Amino acid sequence: MSSFFLNGTYYILASNAKLFATQGLATKNIDLLQTDHRLLKLKALRKCGSNAFDRNYAGGGAVYYDAPSGVLIQLYHGEFWYGNGAAYTSLGIAVSRDLGNSWKKLGQVLSVAAPRMHGCQSDIGNGSLLSKSDGYVYAYYSDLTPSCVGVSIGLARAKLSDIVNAARAGTKLPHPGQLFMKYHNGNFSQPGVIDTSRPALGGGFFTPMFSTHTDGWPTMSLVAYDSVIQQYVMTYVAGWNQHNETGVALRFSPDRIHWSDPTSFNFGQTTFYPSLVNTSGGDPNILGAHFYIYFVYPFPGVSTQNLMRALITVSAGPSR
Repeated sequence: MSSFFLNGTYYILASNAKLFATQGLATKNIDLLQTDHRLLKLKALRKCGSNAFDRNYAGGGAVYYDAPSGVLIQLYHGEFWYGNGAAYTSLGIAVSRDLGNSWKKLGQVLSVAAPRMHGCQSDIGNGSLLSKSDGYVYAYYSDLTPSCVGVSIGLARAKLSDIVNAARAGTKLPHPGQLFMKYHNGNFSQPGVIDTSRPALGGGFFTPMFSTHTDGWPTMSLVAYDSVIQQYVMTYVAGWNQHNETGVALRFSPDRIHWSDPTSFNFGQTTFYPSLVNTSGGDPNILGAHFYIYFVYPFPGVSTQNLMRALITVSAGPSR
């Protein structure tokens, strides 16, 4: 679930597995989302055929609204199904200049390091877009080592101007696989996709943001800045260690790269898709002393799922 604030209205976009698309809501009061909202009519992203990374599914994912240009950017989730219940997932970029009424796909931009040609099953997640004053947008996602084991949270970045210029021109990116460069060994040096004409090769190497320890297959990460503690906050799904149970964890970072040990929460045995939302007014992506973790429960089970939330309180201090 991603959100942005524009002209007194909050816009919330999320994936919808039933519709194979992205669904949207608009509200004047994000704290009263359940009772005060209207549905947005968003066009579905067209799936591609044959060998494409999004052959079987295209939708959902993180969004970022660039106010100066009026361009809405979506880091969308694409799936290639093997046909045996397993899938290989990647991330692409789509842009809209009419708040989602129409989309233009710019290409595949992030794949895990494990190549699809090895039959690896991967869930790269929906990604997380974070814009900084350095002119880049940063994406957090779940990567998988070339040997098809060892899921960890990875980081990549892209120049915001490259995406906006392509959206304005109405053209595809000339080298979409190099739009986002992965963080590896201290530098953003590895391509998000090795060769977009051969998506089965996967993406470049990556350096995990942290050792997973007991997290086990961390995925569905989302990052936001907290102005009170002046640190970045990451939430993600952690667990799957016993009985297919999942939990939600929080970590904190002063620089977006070095992360604290996790603070774990048990909101139920099968929580999924956690999101960070400020409901105190203004930018919903700038957190404060109080913010919510929204999550889906239970997972899986599309027909029985609920959107729930838990209030988190943080305090500033020399050791916090």
